[in-house]
Amino acid sequence: MCLLLLEILLSKQGYQVVLAENSDAAKRQLTLAGAGHFECVVTDYRMPGGNGLELLQWIRQHDSDLATIMMTAEGERQVVADSLRGGASDFLDKPLCQETLRAAVARAIELTGRQRRVGQSEAAVLGLRQAQERLLEEVDINFGVRRELCFHPKQETGGDFFNQFRVGPNQFLHLLTDVSGHDLQATYLSAYFQGVVRGLLQWKVPLPEILETFNRILHEGLCQTEGGAGRPSGISASVAVCAILVDLDAALATVWIHGTAAPTHWLPNGEANPVGEAGGFPLGWFPELESRCAIQRIESGSTFCIWTDGLGDLASHLKVSELSLAWALQQARREGLKPSYVSQAMDDILVADLHLSDAGSAEDAYRPLLVEAYAGNQAGAVDVAQAHWRRSLELALPELSDATLHDVLLASREALLNALIHGCRAQPLQSATFAISACRKRRALRVCLNDPGAGHSFDIEGFERRGIEGLVTAHRGLVLMKCLAGSLSTRKHGASVTMDFAW
Repeated sequence: MCLLLLEILLSKQGYQVVLAENSDAAKRQLTLAGAGHFECVVTDYRMPGGNGLELLQWIRQHDSDLATIMMTAEGERQVVADSLRGGASDFLDKPLCQETLRAAVARAIELTGRQRRVGQSEAAVLGLRQAQERLLEEVDINFGVRRELCFHPKQETGGDFFNQFRVGPNQFLHLLTDVSGHDLQATYLSAYFQGVVRGLLQWKVPLPEILETFNRILHEGLCQTEGGAGRPSGISASVAVCAILVDLDAALATVWIHGTAAPTHWLPNGEANPVGEAGGFPLGWFPELESRCAIQRIESGSTFCIWTDGLGDLASHLKVSELSLAWALQQARREGLKPSYVSQAMDDILVADLHLSDAGSAEDAYRPLLVEAYAGNQAGAVDVAQAHWRRSLELALPELSDATLHDVLLASREALLNALIHGCRAQPLQSATFAISACRKRRALRVCLNDPGAGHSFDIEGFERRGIEGLVTAHRGLVLMKCLAGSLSTRKHGASVTMDFAW
């Protein structure tokens, strides 16, 4: 009687109704029609050969987007609670009220449609994520530069991307982009930008003109109006860009930076430097694009590391250097791991290493974990600097022993103080550069420090001998550095110091 009443009431509302006398019959009807055919199920809790909760569980397994309404006897509170916990979209007390039934079915049908659309979107996003990862993994072995990528999107997909283009017989353009946001719109805009670049490069348009063109597209087009009618387009986005044009014949790399960190360049011996000036404005912020270009001489064994803002934000949160975090993420990727601290990232993370060498020689090279510059008047902040070094080394090299870490930190502290006090003469406009590099294959650390001073003219070996025989009052820092390091070498009369440590 209840089934016939339901059929009459719902048919009057224009719904096509299929009846089933019990749970097994309902399962057969649903299986025969296939997932996605029905829009709503209305079931009684008490049925021959089973109950509504069992049917509800079966539906959740076979068509999880299908909304189900449970009918219960008045007062069956526990059944209502179990139904809602089991995934029922609604419940109805018997005897039925026609208006209540109509409203519940309408809500259930709307919920089914919404859940199916979400499911389709999630499937599309997953497919897009997989396509994005495949594109990032593709490597052209004829590009002359071997790349290593590490990608951690904040959501299923994101706007960070890396691409490479051959623009001449021995000229290769490497392009890192970071679109504001980390959603489907950001992914679309990133792909659109990559397509614009590829198309214009094929027409031999210079990269600065391409960047200016896309800046104009963003500022005057996508972000401002649509159809030329002066209406908001609904898209408000910007694109940060770091581009590196490698010319192997000229042994030069040209770097453009628009809203990203400056890439770090290093040589196999651990000498490292940032190329260009970080920051500037991303594409789309202003009508005119500020020109930001730098030149770096390269050689066989040169490596560049570039990254998107997500890495810098996470490094700041963890209070470590960006390069030490990049090292840790790349090492985890090689081992097939995802570090737990990645979940603390607030934005997409993309790191790219560009090696002008084969994999074997890159493994023998020293990779920088810290590259810092300190003003001459910052000697009083050496404790803060030392704590920063410690956190960075502990993140990048968790296997480093406490004894080795102590020696590296103490020797580095003395070297920096000497450079700031003597080399920079405590002047705020003078600065010393400080770098720590590591080679995992050799299990070695290298500390390099350079200051602008004239160096010294004394005999450090003589001071060291006198220190053994008795207390010396001058240049004890240099003697301490030589005792702590496995080896110490100087250039420019001591204005440049290199210390090596084994771990």
